[in-house]
Amino acid sequence: MTLKKREQQSLLTKEKILRNSIELISTYGYNDVTVSQICKVSQVAKGSFYTHFSSKSDIAIEILKDINVQLFSDLNVKPDEPAEQQLRIYAEHYFKTVLHCGPAMSREIFRIIYTVQFTSKQVHSDLHNSYIEDCIRLGQEQGTFRSDLDAGKIGFYWSDGNLGLVRLWINDVENYDLMKEGMEFFDFILRALR
Repeated sequence: MTLKKREQQSLLTKEKILRNSIELISTYGYNDVTVSQICKVSQVAKGSFYTHFSSKSDIAIEILKDINVQLFSDLNVKPDEPAEQQLRIYAEHYFKTVLHCGPAMSREIFRIIYTVQFTSKQVHSDLHNSYIEDCIRLGQEQGTFRSDLDAGKIGFYWSDGNLGLVRLWINDVENYDLMKEGMEFFDFILRALR
């Protein structure tokens, strides 16, 4: 299906607004960036902005959604592969994604999480718990993980633990090795699952 020229231009405008928003938010912080600044840097009228986004909060939601969609674009639970291996790939992928975002944007993502009203479905953050839960259940079926554990609770605790590690990294980027600490946390969780 090919898009008409007008549809293509509309998508390019939306992408430009989003890309420039990410740059501005990373540089100045979510709370200090205005729609006017986003429009100026993106070289679009406010009407164009509001054609694609109803508010600055919509930009924040789109940023979070894009990060999660990108993170899970290659991750699907495969019933014929060891659950432990799939969880390891998820953990590595998660921390590489955070490192790619960088400390400034990660800090702003936390600010967005705590200030913008959204549902986990809107930003696809439910993908984290679902993937972890599905892998744990698979590991339980494969006999690798303890069957007496609640996969849902473990998924929730693990996700929160990951966020805690990211917060520590943001506060001490120079001395905190996020990948090393993240994978040590992963190994800790695995020991608890066995």
